[in-house]
Amino acid sequence: MTSRFIARDVACGSATGRIYDYGAQVTAWQPRSEAPVIWQPASAPLTEGKPIRGGIPVCFPWFGAGDTGERQPFHGPARRVRWLLMDSFLDEANQTHQLTYRLTPRRLEDPVGWEFEALLSATFGKQLEVSLSVTNTDTEPVVFEEALHTYVAVGDASRVEVLGLDDDDFIDFTGEEPTRGTQSLELAFDGNEVNRLFSSTAPVTVEDPNNARRIVVRKSGSANTLVWNPGAEGSRTRAGLADGDWKKFLCIVSANCKDDAVSLEPGQTHVLTQTLSVEHL
Repeated sequence: MTSRFIARDVACGSATGRIYDYGAQVTAWQPRSEAPVIWQPASAPLTEGKPIRGGIPVCFPWFGAGDTGERQPFHGPARRVRWLLMDSFLDEANQTHQLTYRLTPRRLEDPVGWEFEALLSATFGKQLEVSLSVTNTDTEPVVFEEALHTYVAVGDASRVEVLGLDDDDFIDFTGEEPTRGTQSLELAFDGNEVNRLFSSTAPVTVEDPNNARRIVVRKSGSANTLVWNPGAEGSRTRAGLADGDWKKFLCIVSANCKDDAVSLEPGQTHVLTQTLSVEHL
């Protein structure tokens, strides 16, 4: 393992966790007396220049293939480079541990066309709070996409309910061409791929009867929620996944993309925050 894959293990009384300098990516969070909440494959290879599968990848400064549909690498370069650890603070009184990372264009192999400062802050405790702050340090206005692509661990995806998205408009990406609609039926995780981007600022609740719990995902500074599961075929064919992995997780993604990309004037800052908590059924 190279120095690019330094793991920071967290133990703060109320929870344990892990975050990598590479991608500033959280890969574990487990509140005390709970099963793991963040999912990662049993065998997750760490390869320089490749993203870490699972956890909470930081997608920036574009989502997917970006506004042109042709941008590379997929989901942007931020999750494929080492961020600089700026601060690590253990608050013993509140039983939390916060780590803060910084990314600027000079750490990227290829230019993205504008100057920025990105800060990723992860606070581990009874809740997990992850914030992405982006400042436009360029001399011109910019438009960018961003997402916190959270892999939520579940006991059996086929039995899970996702609540909080009723009547929201969506774009579905599972067909040959994207289709638009309004959510009226319960999302089904039946072995087929689910890949749906919602226009929503509301919290999302994942009800997981196998683990007798609900995971609540709250957010601010985010206009979109993406729900993704690769399905049975995707588990077999996608890099970093194994046959049957589709039943072990759902991705609940807090994002700003497509029509809701972020616009910043020089000197302006935008903050996207996502908070996860666990409740018992």
